[in-house]
Amino acid sequence: MKNKNKKRISILLVLAMIMTMLTGLAIPAGATTTPVTGVVIGHVPTFVAPTPVTSLANIRFSESGASIGNIRTGDQITVTLPSGVVFRTVYAVTDAVYSTPLFTGAGVTVTHPTVAPGDSSVTLTLTRLNPLVAASFVLTLPVNVTTVGSGAINATVTTNTTAISDGTFAVGTFAIAAVTMDGTGTIGTISRFALAPQLSAITIRLRENAAGAFATGAPNQVVLELPEGVTWAATPAAASTTVYTTVYTAIDTANPRKLNLTITPATTVATTFTLSNIRLNVSRLAALGDLVVTVRGKGLNADRVSGSVVLARVADFGIDVRRPTTGATVIPSINAGFASGITTLNNMIEVREVTAGSLIGGGTITLTLPTGTQFNTALTTAPTVAGIGVTAATPLLSNANRTATFNVATHAIARTVLFSFPANSILVSPTAAAGDLAVTVAGTAGTAGTINIATIRPVIAVTSPAVPTLGLGIGEQSAANIVITEAAGGRIVAGNLDLILPTGVIFSDIPTVTLASGNLMLSSAILGTTTPGGLNFLRIPVITASTVASMVYISNIRYDISRIAMDGPVNVTIDGSAIVSTAATANVSAAFDATVAGNRLRVANARVGVVAPPVIAPAVTMDGTGTIGTISRFALAPQLSAI
Repeated sequence: MKNKNKKRISILLVLAMIMTMLTGLAIPAGATTTPVTGVVIGHVPTFVAPTPVTSLANIRFSESGASIGNIRTGDQITVTLPSGVVFRTVYAVTDAVYSTPLFTGAGVTVTHPTVAPGDSSVTLTLTRLNPLVAASFVLTLPVNVTTVGSGAINATVTTNTTAISDGTFAVGTFAIAAVTMDGTGTIGTISRFALAPQLSAITIRLRENAAGAFATGAPNQVVLELPEGVTWAATPAAASTTVYTTVYTAIDTANPRKLNLTITPATTVATTFTLSNIRLNVSRLAALGDLVVTVRGKGLNADRVSGSVVLARVADFGIDVRRPTTGATVIPSINAGFASGITTLNNMIEVREVTAGSLIGGGTITLTLPTGTQFNTALTTAPTVAGIGVTAATPLLSNANRTATFNVATHAIARTVLFSFPANSILVSPTAAAGDLAVTVAGTAGTAGTINIATIRPVIAVTSPAVPTLGLGIGEQSAANIVITEAAGGRIVAGNLDLILPTGVIFSDIPTVTLASGNLMLSSAILGTTTPGGLNFLRIPVITASTVASMVYISNIRYDISRIAMDGPVNVTIDGSAIVSTAATANVSAAFDATVAGNRLRVANARVGVVAPPVIAPAVTMDGTGTIGTISRFALAPQLSAI
């Protein structure tokens, strides 16, 4: 057991001797060596005033490649600072608190010398730990700046060995104190007609170029001034990038265009101050275009502060009328003769103020439908509105129910008003023109524009190949055939097709009804009257709608024409629930009176006129009777003829 312990001790002694030899080992003759060169790392601080706080940039030394092992025990580095910069007074010297110049890293250790107050030079002695491990260490330079110079702060490094290169390193810089102002965010539009404060989306930044650049104390103010016609409505929200400094804001009581800023205490690092939630009062005196806030300093800040920021663009009235950018994306279709359906047309029209106050308070916004359409008075809800400042109650209808009028209240913030149309709120005449259902936006509030909210589709086309003339007071007179052609499959729905005759004309008997094409399912036609003694009509029941466009052919039409019938075309009106809505909530038949010309589908298949007997041209004939006698051409008195 003793022999084993002695053997272990011997091995340890040998290893210790080898390490001692390696530590003091000289670089072999002829070996390639590369000096270790320092580099500046980290932020290079700027100084504008005497300060004991900020350290200079660090200098890093690192062996690599052929330079590994060059640094040896006893090597020294001397660091010399320029005039006006001295090392800080020594207190606890640890790796966490760098009160003196300090090396940290692997491969070497450093002897920490005592640094007296005001020293501008220090020499560090290195001890090599292991020549086989690359040495990497950082020199920190905590300093006091006693006076401010100009230009770079250079730390000069000298050594007693060729293993470490001498050099000069720019580890800081002197500068003139400066605070610059700029802004971030999106520049918006504000109105010079809005009555209440308006918000700018811009954040103002005041940025120091170095610690202490923003002078402290009430005499040393920074003043932000707005242009003529604009005042600060409230003090903005102020903040700084350091918790150790506070910025104070106050609107100048003598001139509300000015905002005064002060800070306390002085900054210890370069700080950015921000002003956000900027609210402005804008009057009609404000100039159109960019609204620029400028900055100037007072006291020590007088020569330090510069810059300007565009807070917003001032505009006159501006209103956009458009389809909303969100919401309804598909233009719906409405069949002529029906209502706008069972689904609300949500957010179909957007009226947007480009600048607040553009919609004149107390004015109106009107929505006018095109000819052949109207708002449904049977509904308890008319077009509705979403948005601030516009009356949401049922609007006033006028212009044969084609125009809905909304009242505009006064409001300061730029508004976006969305108009929606409830189910069945729009009725479409069966003769409305195919194409866009374009709503005209107008009114006294300043809006103007036209927006398409739906597409009108025809249901049927009606034709007659000839127009024969029929006589008054004569029965069973033949009229021309009538052809009803469906515009597309499914346009004629289950219900009735009614052919209504004008006053004084009735069907002599039931015409022949034939489905010429398509797959409508029809029932037998019947005759009837709308009221006792009223208009005579032919009803064709439709059992099921088609899936392909169909054609209904009506022939063998004979009329009895009474003497009270009006001269002129016999206009047959095509009506009925199969092509014109008669539902209680969307009664197009009631909205567009069938007796009003042009409000119904009509076709003339005959004319009424007086049927006179044949006209015989007048004639006179001449002959004579008696005995023909002789008279003389020489007799002087009248002579008598016996004829």
